[in-house]
Amino acid sequence: MKKTFIIFYFALFSATLLSAQTFADEFRSVIEEMISGSRAELKKVERQLATQGVNVKIDLQYSKQSNQIIYKYEWFSEEAYNSVNLDVASCVGAITQYFDTKPSGKTLDWFQRGLIETKTSIVYIYKYKDKQRNKKLSTDEILKYTIVYTKNNIDDISLNIIRRVAENNHAFSQYVLGCYYNDGKRVNKDINKAKYWYERALSNGYELAKIHLACIYEEEKDYNKSYSLWFSYANNKKNEDSTSVNNTYNLSLFKVAFYKEQGLGTSIDIHGAIEYGERAYNNGYVSVLGVLYACYSVLKDANNCFITAQRINEKLGNSFRLAYHYLYGEGCEQSLDKVYGLLTDTAMGKLIIQSPDGTTITMDPKRQYEAMLYIGVAYYFDKKNPSHYEEAVKWLNQVNESNVSTDKSKGEAACLLSRCYRFGRGVRQDITKANELEKEAKRLLSEEDYNKFSKHFQASY
Repeated sequence: MKKTFIIFYFALFSATLLSAQTFADEFRSVIEEMISGSRAELKKVERQLATQGVNVKIDLQYSKQSNQIIYKYEWFSEEAYNSVNLDVASCVGAITQYFDTKPSGKTLDWFQRGLIETKTSIVYIYKYKDKQRNKKLSTDEILKYTIVYTKNNIDDISLNIIRRVAENNHAFSQYVLGCYYNDGKRVNKDINKAKYWYERALSNGYELAKIHLACIYEEEKDYNKSYSLWFSYANNKKNEDSTSVNNTYNLSLFKVAFYKEQGLGTSIDIHGAIEYGERAYNNGYVSVLGVLYACYSVLKDANNCFITAQRINEKLGNSFRLAYHYLYGEGCEQSLDKVYGLLTDTAMGKLIIQSPDGTTITMDPKRQYEAMLYIGVAYYFDKKNPSHYEEAVKWLNQVNESNVSTDKSKGEAACLLSRCYRFGRGVRQDITKANELEKEAKRLLSEEDYNKFSKHFQASY
């Protein structure tokens, strides 16, 4: 019985070894075939370089014994030899010749497995007469650059390969693993592991990891860490100058502005928020306009509030803030006609609109009643209309009686209706009804909101 087991395990070991040898031999044969087929292409490269005044002889060899691909450049000009930098960046271009073309139906994953099992390396040799410079890319360096060149199709690469390269301190691969764990893609979702890999990527200089870490800490309400990362990203000149990360750079400016305005992870700094917000807006990041409007409101800067409201209407298709300014004449001359023009469609129930960028926006139904409130207030002021008080009461009643409108809208409608009943404007005078509506308004509104709204009508008594 024991002898039978020994024979079985020996056979299993022999079959496994034969399979590995067969794969390695196949890999070497394919590499040899690829290199042989590349020589004609290299001659074309030589001729193209010659037309540009660069004379070089390029030779490509493969050593099965040492598992080395040897890429030899023999320069005929010392100036050309000296002008070429033999660093990793100048070496990686040729790698795609081998690993992106998928000859014989072989996948990139197949090649990466072959690189690992045969421990293949690439050697670059630059020569001019008796001068020579060499550069060797190890198996792991080649794997790293196959990942770099296929980053747009990273999911085609084996997870084990990505993990191996990440463990060897390749920042992009570490970032990819962080994304996988953060999103639960190809692995079980694990935020702690996501943070671990993002931190490693960041320690190796991969700036984009800051954005993802900041979002995680923001989700966890750890605003100190989140703000620190947003602030660091926003103040890195490399991020500012890189068009490829322009959206994330503008996002970081927006976040810094928002955190400063709200006092999240840092002290409230309205002027600082405006500085970062204006930078984001000047870069085309229009979502920051809401933060800027809030900042100018805190400063009671009616002119800049009005300018920002115009931008919000123009860039985001939100006309409510602009209508507010025209309604009360804050930062501009009062224009009730413009209020009607901006909000009548919404008040009549048109809640699907086209934004300035062409996208379709469906507004919250509460917005209809907010528009009704503004229209009602506009009619209250509109003394050129003989029945303006009656129109005001009609619109305000719809808001006050709705189950959809917000407490703020209902409270403000009740506040103005109480004045209508108190002074018999548009309705028969009814002090009891006026007192009931005033009580309702004070219940629905904060003291600050009640006083702010009421002051608009003090001159109407």
